Amino acid sequence: MEKDDFKIIHKSDDISNVLNSLHKPVLYSIVIIDNNSFDRLEKLLDWFSQKSQNIPIYVLLENNKTKYIPSLVQAYSNINFILSTKELNEGTKINGLAAICFSKYFLLLSTDTNLINFEGELLSKFLRDQNKVAFVCPHLINKVDEVMPTIRKPDFNRKQFEIKQEMNQDFTQINLYPVFGYAFYNLEIFNALHGFDEKIKSFDWQTLDFGLRAWLFGYTGYSSPLISYKLPSFLELVESRNHDADYKRCLSRVLGIRQHRGRNIMHWNRGLINLQKHLVKPFLSEYQVDYPSLIKIFEGENKI
Repeated sequence: MEKDDFKIIHKSDDISNVLNSLHKPVLYSIVIIDNNSFDRLEKLLDWFSQKSQNIPIYVLLENNKTKYIPSLVQAYSNINFILSTKELNEGTKINGLAAICFSKYFLLLSTDTNLINFEGELLSKFLRDQNKVAFVCPHLINKVDEVMPTIRKPDFNRKQFEIKQEMNQDFTQINLYPVFGYAFYNLEIFNALHGFDEKIKSFDWQTLDFGLRAWLFGYTGYSSPLISYKLPSFLELVESRNHDADYKRCLSRVLGIRQHRGRNIMHWNRGLINLQKHLVKPFLSEYQVDYPSLIKIFEGENKI
């Protein structure tokens, strides 16, 4: 991410919120990635401007929306608008918004989503009480009002790295990573993990990599019915991960370490990938669990 990747084109003029934040940090904000039509963007902003008047909102506009900027600023003076100055991958966009918003937590949406339920105060309390939680994922509902499975669990079957998926339950469960990046994030932990890896090209690999790093470095992630989105254009979730450079970059950090007698050691998995040691060695001391231990965590009780 470069400084000139983003241009702040309008800051909310709510001076009272700015002054209050000097004495009391903003608890959470909402960040929205614009990746759909202008009509979808307008409908989403209409809803938020009515329902979330006291919550800071940051919208990252695609660089093909410049002609709409004057009308957006006039209609939604309480919303912060940022323009991406060039084509960026999704992880870079989210990192850019996280660097701009000033709150303890942030909720990530896109113009592909409708926010159905968001218990912000309860979620904030959950993250405060469980101080190692990096993210809480929403339940995702498709266009025919069915809940889509977004629980992801790590597996290792016949020497193959695998991700299992399960249906969400009506309680808070541990979850490996935020599908499509949608989640309520702890900003401090997000920054400690350096956000999404921008050198990974595929967003599906970026989200998996982020969740794996969070868990392996001692943080946790959940899915909760306290948040739910509707994806009105989706019938099912499709994630695509090819075995390319992204595969090696992500899995080197995951499979390149083992814990032995209380020590973290480099581990060469000859049958799966060529380990990129430079991605593992500098962070060897930061690993709190290794991948086999992580699988055991997910095999245990996961109800909260």
